[in-house]
Amino acid sequence: MGSEAPKEKPGKDNPRLLINEVTEMKDRITRMESFIKQAAALAAIETRRIEEIKGTLEATVTELEAQLEEKDELLHKKDSETKERELSLTGKAHDLENRVREGEKLLQTRDAELKELQAKHKELEAQLKEKDELLQKRDAEIKEFEATMNAEMRELEERVKKLLQK
Repeated sequence: MGSEAPKEKPGKDNPRLLINEVTEMKDRITRMESFIKQAAALAAIETRRIEEIKGTLEATVTELEAQLEEKDELLHKKDSETKERELSLTGKAHDLENRVREGEKLLQTRDAELKELQAKHKELEAQLKEKDELLQKRDAEIKEFEATMNAEMRELEERVKKLLQK
């Protein structure tokens, strides 16, 4: 019974268990770092997209603000006009707001279409690359075949010459 291997001690005094735990923790940390990098990359992409949308919206807002300023100046100049005229201008302002909302919806639709086209573009590029690789492979095979055939033709011509010389 004295030939049995000593049993491993559970807990912190056992170096193998500690090494295994440390290894597992390192693996988890590595996976977490990878997930963090992926999340950061996605966040950067979304930030750029948001900035683009924000820029477009800011330009639209600036344009609308300029248009509203023009409307306000007209209203102040024509203060003596009737209330019916004021209602008309208010209606036009609401119409502009509706246009902006429609424009935003259109922008979202265009954004989705653009993403779809970009995905299709990538797919077609991959297919084109695949076809190019196949063509290059075929060209190499044809060149190899031609070289073999040329060598065989030379060999046959030599044999024919030898036969004719006999």
